[in-house]
Amino acid sequence: NSNPNIWTYGNGWNPVTDFASDSLAAGQGFLIYVFADTDFDGEDDLPVTISIDGAQQQSATTVVSEPSDWNLIGNPYGLPVDISQMLTDNNTRFNSTVYSLDRTNPGYRTHNGTVGNIQGDEIKPFDGFWIQADTDGDVFEFTEQSIRRGHINSNSNGRTTTDESSGSAVFTFTNGGYSSSTYLSFTAEGQINLDQADANRLVPLSPAEHLTSMIYESNKSLSINNLPYDLSTDISFPMDVMMLSPTDDGYATQAEQVDLTWDITNLPEGITLMLRNNITGQNINLTGYPSANINLSSKGSFSTSEDFMATYPTVGQSQFTLSVYGTLVAIEDDDIIPERLTVHSAYPNPFNPSTIISFDLPDADMVSLDIFDIAGRQVASLISEYMIPGSHQISWNPGNLSSGVYLVNLVIGTETFNQKITFIK
Repeated sequence: NSNPNIWTYGNGWNPVTDFASDSLAAGQGFLIYVFADTDFDGEDDLPVTISIDGAQQQSATTVVSEPSDWNLIGNPYGLPVDISQMLTDNNTRFNSTVYSLDRTNPGYRTHNGTVGNIQGDEIKPFDGFWIQADTDGDVFEFTEQSIRRGHINSNSNGRTTTDESSGSAVFTFTNGGYSSSTYLSFTAEGQINLDQADANRLVPLSPAEHLTSMIYESNKSLSINNLPYDLSTDISFPMDVMMLSPTDDGYATQAEQVDLTWDITNLPEGITLMLRNNITGQNINLTGYPSANINLSSKGSFSTSEDFMATYPTVGQSQFTLSVYGTLVAIEDDDIIPERLTVHSAYPNPFNPSTIISFDLPDADMVSLDIFDIAGRQVASLISEYMIPGSHQISWNPGNLSSGVYLVNLVIGTETFNQKITFIK
């Protein structure tokens, strides 16, 4: 004779109405609402431990699930289960990403079997998690191979893969006690657009102040973007970070300073990254000291969707652009990589109608090439991009500019090169 406080999920929330007769199948997840004052003495008793009695599940089991829908599953064992093995056991029927409630920063922790921030790369005993089923995902399977028959690893923050056909990168933002990480993973099955191993960045189940970060791809915000291991093209993504406070109907962005750290040591060979701060226009040196301070601005608010598994919308200008370069595929087998950085004299010089400015790059780096007149006015901007190793030649034709001396300003990484050229009509 009271309102329900336990729900299962299947085509929506289903309340448990009769504690005397209703039961949960092994592996079925549930949501429970617990009052902070459990013994009515006026004091907060949280956290509350929910215990079980009777025999524990020890063998393989299956859970009935809803195809083409989100499913709330629970680890049925008194031991942790390995996420990678669990996803492998179900990879033909479910998307390769699991979502677990984040107990420190409101929202969800994610893992796709290669990278993620679910502690220890495992689902702890009796913990619930979300997973999205494909069209034939009517059963979720727990195998004995997925059970970790040992101690819970409480110190690991994520998988460090040694698989030769996978790789990863992580960008982590922190502000006080809040932390949010965004990942790239590289697998043999990865796709440039959305694929099953991508992880959505989901809005928290209950409104709360929090820090969030994401990559935007195909109008979705992602916490993990899975890409091909043998990337054959250069791609760029908007990447954003926001400090959010709840409003009556959604969230408002807050002006804050966050610390950014990154780990790109596990990138596949030949893959390079560039991160550009769109607000300052500066490129962050990812090969230097692995941290930076980022100033976030207040850039408006947004309303949350009624969909409880909704992703974040785009709010204003994204803080960053993340570019991924497949440098190995961009270099032909017969190309020779220069041993040192060399800038050659423009040729011809004097010139009419055009001249060639050439340089050799031993490593991928940010390059800008601008032309100024003798009075210091910029008359042309020829390059401003991240360039792959090799020998490069840039042609400049002044067109209708007047004859005279011009200054070539070439910036490669942190080094600047200048030379004078003469245009004769």
